[in-house]
Amino acid sequence: MRALAGFTGRNRRAHGRAIDEYVRQHRDLIRPATPRAEPPLSPHGRVHDLAEIYGALNARHFQNAIHARIGWGRRGPGGRKRSIKMGVYFHDQKVIRIHPALDDTRVPRYFVEMVVFHEMLHQIHPPAVDGAGRRVVHGAEFRAAERRFPGYLRARAWEKAHLHLLLRQRS
Repeated sequence: MRALAGFTGRNRRAHGRAIDEYVRQHRDLIRPATPRAEPPLSPHGRVHDLAEIYGALNARHFQNAIHARIGWGRRGPGGRKRSIKMGVYFHDQKVIRIHPALDDTRVPRYFVEMVVFHEMLHQIHPPAVDGAGRRVVHGAEFRAAERRFPGYLRARAWEKAHLHLLLRQRS
């Protein structure tokens, strides 16, 4: 309780480690007792077809070894954002969700491919715990594998130059 109350205070990092440790020790008690209904997962967008992108990447880079479902996430409340999570991989469900802001004619396919590739890598490189007890999601091996994606630098350059397009949510 103290860690939760103090998480926004000065010792945020120490409180965060205490919360992480509690979650690790009590994971079996934290999971929901009954499975939740899964929200619909549609890979077909107005511009980009995630199923086709996923299938091509899986064959070309992973020898079809990745087994996950993929779809577009839901759009949050409208308005300008300060950050955006391009995609997410849920390990327990083997589900990839891509932010719907990427389903736009101004977003090039190669950028969407890089985001999908990144999320697929999470199946091969799951989170680990470092020597200090911190959860590491994007470790050195993950980052090295990500940089091997053809066009990685091009996609990152596009992201840097056009992030404002993705942050500006349509309602």
